[in-house]
Amino acid sequence: MKWLLWQTAASPVGQRGRTHALLGVSRSVPGRTEISGRGAMRALRVTVAFAVAAGAVFTGSASSAAGVGASAPSAATASASTTYPRPAGTSFTLSGRGYGHGRGMSQYGAYGAALKGLSRNEMLSFYYPGTTRSTSIGNPTMRVRLTALGSTTTQLVTTPGLVVSDGTKTGALAVRNSDGTPRERWRLVPEGTGLTLQWLEKGSWRSTSSWRARTVPLSFTDASLGAVRVVLPDGTQRDYRRTVRGIRWGAGMMTLSVVSMDYYLQSVVPSEMPASWPTAALEAQVIAARTYAAHQRANQAPGTPYDTCDSTSCQVYRGMAGYTTAGTQVPHENARSTAAVASTAGLGLFANGSPALTEFGSSNGGRTVKTALPYQVSLADPYDAVPSGSTSRWTKTLPISAIEKAYPTIGKLKALRIDKRDGIDAWGGRIITMTVIGSAGSKTVKGTAFSAALGLRSTWWTVS
Repeated sequence: MKWLLWQTAASPVGQRGRTHALLGVSRSVPGRTEISGRGAMRALRVTVAFAVAAGAVFTGSASSAAGVGASAPSAATASASTTYPRPAGTSFTLSGRGYGHGRGMSQYGAYGAALKGLSRNEMLSFYYPGTTRSTSIGNPTMRVRLTALGSTTTQLVTTPGLVVSDGTKTGALAVRNSDGTPRERWRLVPEGTGLTLQWLEKGSWRSTSSWRARTVPLSFTDASLGAVRVVLPDGTQRDYRRTVRGIRWGAGMMTLSVVSMDYYLQSVVPSEMPASWPTAALEAQVIAARTYAAHQRANQAPGTPYDTCDSTSCQVYRGMAGYTTAGTQVPHENARSTAAVASTAGLGLFANGSPALTEFGSSNGGRTVKTALPYQVSLADPYDAVPSGSTSRWTKTLPISAIEKAYPTIGKLKALRIDKRDGIDAWGGRIITMTVIGSAGSKTVKGTAFSAALGLRSTWWTVS
């Protein structure tokens, strides 16, 4: 799954170990330096990833799939308990591997593979063994749930060609008030069991009579601009290509971006992988992202009004461009990644005739993680640590005070006990369960939950 427009090649991609909230599955992405205040998204992504994916880090046998070179752990290795007493100082020093859950493609690994001369197809065969390639995904319409807009209102900026439609009638919105001033803002708000369209005039919102309490979806387009401009809750603005649609949902409302798969990917890919990376890596990322979206689309419950979402719970999608409070445009598409979308038109990865669950993440720490899926196997990754700035290896100072704050019922921390690892590779592998021991009691938690609570990059770590 994993992350956003990246500023430099020094720290390209973020953690994408998050659980797919729509399907109950997860994926992860590389840790990068972000621009335009997007640094907070990395922490959010990590939290969502680990907190929701708890317990999903290791499924199936710890032994290797045939022919992929995974080491088979002994039962003692997988279940051995290790206790780390409270240090004399104020913190633990951790050594860790990887950024995310380690399933599927490592984004830094794709970068490293490209540096070693591998083609996109060779990368995809390595990270998703046994899948087949086909262009049958095509360019379908995607309905993207815009969680960035919240669930109480959808506010739009008037553009010259802006219109609203309920599917049977259409109304122009670039109109003027009775005093001749232009109506510059519109919004949808829940009313009764439907939605009402309002305009802003002299600081007050006023309801239309012809678009009031409508129980059918209301769609906004601007054919001349090819996009619709919305206002985010923080006051900044954003352009979404083609159609923005509002629907009544629960006690509030839901906003959708309705676009072709290609337009969707033009925004997703540079948000998930730096567009400055090698073409082969970008093309591999496009194919993984297209397949992941197609998998979501194919597995939604009947009647669900969306196919995917815009957040780290799905794939990061920020539309065509954003605007700062000062009005400066921040492009969310890039010519290099757009070219990669075009050069891989319709191409996806399939397993048993259906789009595969092509999870991906920033870094796997040098070994992919096996699950019950036949194309998610455990194997050594020689490419993950190749690029400069890779998140394959990391260290962290973990304050005792942070642990006590995260688990206040334990009292004064006495020790950390690692109860179970997955038994694969260094230190016994990724942590499955562990216990936080304190003066007032102990708490046993999933390794994913502990990593989320303390902001660790993965569950694969040890005390130095």
